[in-house]
Amino acid sequence: MKNNKKLRVISHENSQGQSAALRTGIKASNSTLIATLDGDGQNDPSDLPKMIDTLKSCKDELVLIGGVRVNRKDSITRLWASSFAKYCRFILLKDIHPDSGCGIKVFHKELFLRLPYFDHMHRFLSALALREGAKVLKFNVKHRERLLGTSNYTNFGRFLVGLFDVLGVIWLRNRMPKNTSFKEILK
Repeated sequence: MKNNKKLRVISHENSQGQSAALRTGIKASNSTLIATLDGDGQNDPSDLPKMIDTLKSCKDELVLIGGVRVNRKDSITRLWASSFAKYCRFILLKDIHPDSGCGIKVFHKELFLRLPYFDHMHRFLSALALREGAKVLKFNVKHRERLLGTSNYTNFGRFLVGLFDVLGVIWLRNRMPKNTSFKEILK
């Protein structure tokens, strides 16, 4: 890391969670494009160049490209919980992305900075991006066995936190003036 002048290590004194880590890194970045992936090794970084090319080919002002894990290497209970969460996000939030829980994403920094910040927001990036009038695209990505660490999330824990967060995102979506996107409000 010391030999790579383009790499900066940014850390919090105390663990503040995944959404806080993403926000801190994104705010400190010098790029207009952001790529994220989880640090457990399940996402393959070799998917990022094609995702970035896809984003660059879009003529829309704001875009989020979310990975869709192909041949997921997760337990049957994790797959079931993800399917249930996806169904709930679709019904309650009109989230059309088929795998918004996938950690590998590419998006405009400006889009992220427009999103309302809250703990666990990383699970709702596609729904929040849609709220802002952004284009949300899916991109099939590879998925691998977890290489490092253990998950900080249990299915029950994600359900409890997710229940309150879904209600909050519904509230946020309903607070946006009707037939208006954030882009229009800024004009």
